[in-house]
Amino acid sequence: MALSIAAPLLVGVGLLGIVSWWPLLVSLGLLLAVAAWFKGTKLGFWLIGIEGFLLQVALVIAAMLKYG
Repeated sequence: MALSIAAPLLVGVGLLGIVSWWPLLVSLGLLLAVAAWFKGTKLGFWLIGIEGFLLQVALVIAAMLKYG
């Protein structure tokens, strides 16, 4: 269960680009999600999918506000 929770957190921090080594965080988060899936927990994949969707929505809203 801890892998499923840690995976989307790492991917989220990596996608936000808060730190300079964000590509490492994204790839590590995806590896943790795969490891959790092999253990039988698919929660990480669902959370990463939801996180990606919310990121896309936020980018669209930001673009709409910026460019009218």
